Amino acid sequence: MGEITGKVTFQGEKPKPKPIMMDQDPVCVKAHASKTATVEDGAVNANGTLPNAFVYVKAGAEKYTFAAPSEPAILDQKGCMYQPHVLGVLVGQDVHIVSSDPTTHNIHPMPKDNREWNESQAPGAPPIDKTFAREEIMIPVKCNQHN
Repeated sequence: MGEITGKVTFQGEKPKPKPIMMDQDPVCVKAHASKTATVEDGAVNANGTLPNAFVYVKAGAEKYTFAAPSEPAILDQKGCMYQPHVLGVLVGQDVHIVSSDPTTHNIHPMPKDNREWNESQAPGAPPIDKTFAREEIMIPVKCNQHN
């Protein structure tokens, strides 16, 4: 087994962050009272690195198999945003979805090769636990409750 190290950097003028309109839910407004929430796609750190980069081995690892981690990947709905913004999960690994917000949220992954699902999560509700049965790169997730 090998190891890959490095960093993903951005060159050029940083894109201007686009604001997210959160004015329909008082909880979301309050969560971002001191700073406007912005779209995290295209974010660039002060040192030029990309905080939401996802790197995977596209070819060359076909002869290897990897067991799903016993620890779940955790996706938190916090401040009316998914945290982390990008999450790597192996086939069969549990995805543990929690909400740290005192408002109802919704989680709606839109995979191409796995079963799509769409569930609401009320404040204080138990975590939603899911797994994905097939490999897939970059599954978009949206909240039908909050854009």
